[in-house]
Amino acid sequence: REPFAPLRKLNVKAIYRGEEVGKSAINRETGDQPILLGGQSIQPYEIIWEGRKASLSWVKKPIERYHSTKVLIQKSSARVIAAIDRVSKRHPGYVFPQSVYAVELAEHGIDPWYLLCILNSQVINEYIRRTVTGYKLLQPQLELEDIRALPIRRISFTTHLSERKAHTRQGIAIFEREASGSGEFLELRNYVVECLTREPERSDVVHDILSHLARSMVALTRSNRKSPDPTTTRRLTATRAAIETIVWTLYSSEPTQMALPM
Repeated sequence: REPFAPLRKLNVKAIYRGEEVGKSAINRETGDQPILLGGQSIQPYEIIWEGRKASLSWVKKPIERYHSTKVLIQKSSARVIAAIDRVSKRHPGYVFPQSVYAVELAEHGIDPWYLLCILNSQVINEYIRRTVTGYKLLQPQLELEDIRALPIRRISFTTHLSERKAHTRQGIAIFEREASGSGEFLELRNYVVECLTREPERSDVVHDILSHLARSMVALTRSNRKSPDPTTTRRLTATRAAIETIVWTLYSSEPTQMALPM
């Protein structure tokens, strides 16, 4: 089968925009449900909540959308900027306006952490530049159809669970070793190539390594914003570089590269 699929054809529950409301209306609202002010609230791997809240009776769209874990994407941007809104007992999920898109995934298939790495990658943003925003010089923005059509690397979840965990730990160990060294991640790249070129491929191992790195990126980004320090900044830079190395390898190996719609 083709190595890529449009995002809409994977384990996607729904892709949608938020409430049809402007910033002035949001600023006037009060209530118990946290609400984002707009697209600027979404930054790579991080959501910046401005402290606004709204009443549930004010929300027009199905409230269960906002009470589900989802990937949020900034609409008015020349590139894909994505963060994860992870719902928990302490956090009910954000309501958001129409300047934010959401991707909600079903349980079986790729997880939102993997998708987060793909969406924020240079590979996807070069694809977006060439196919969508390159000609929108004055007011670049993404449409829902652009998000639905994004080519996402398929994952074959075929590796036995115990083997998958062991190989994932091996990949993470390689990352840790190289992150404290040159930061070029040549061994990590070779490990990913090995996973992808064997028969059957171990793309599920690559998926899990990326998911691990995405969780680290979220934690490091939050920590760096609250209390920046050189150690956290270096770790953040290394983790971002490792993600780019892996995603580039996922998308650039033959015959995968030839199948990428451009």
